[in-house]
Amino acid sequence: MGIRSLWTTFRKSFKTIDPIGLEPLKIGIDMFSLVYTHRSFLDELLDLIKGWSSAGHQITCVWDGTAPKDKQEIIEQRRQVREAATESKTELQGYLEKFEKDLSEDDIEKIKSSISSLTWQGWHLTGSLKREIKGKLGDSIKHIYAPGEADDILIHMAFEQEIDIILSLDRS
Repeated sequence: MGIRSLWTTFRKSFKTIDPIGLEPLKIGIDMFSLVYTHRSFLDELLDLIKGWSSAGHQITCVWDGTAPKDKQEIIEQRRQVREAATESKTELQGYLEKFEKDLSEDDIEKIKSSISSLTWQGWHLTGSLKREIKGKLGDSIKHIYAPGEADDILIHMAFEQEIDIILSLDRS
């Protein structure tokens, strides 16, 4: 959970870094923010992280735990959106299976596009996907499961100089 407008206020204070061209660094990653944002290119994201590790960087992936109470309303809204999208997707898939032979190619493509969009909206990071990601990244990359928000752990690690860089897409 971020602080609203913090990124907008401070973004000019930060610089873009290409980790491959640097001396080895300790990089802490807010995994949920990256996985969620890049879920369509998950394999490429994991290859990038493995590449940083292969280049000598020490990678620590931090996963969000239970959201704080002040975020529960947002979490519930997201859950409702996911469930509605999943239900609509299932209905459209059933409709397409039942009536595909009666539909035009244009209609079929529109329905398939809607199903794809609803699949995106209904996406959820499951425990099994986390384990799959951890397995794909391999044993050289450390994983921490935060009791609350990953941001809190990452900020603490940076303050304690356990990591040099925080990689997160949380902005608000």
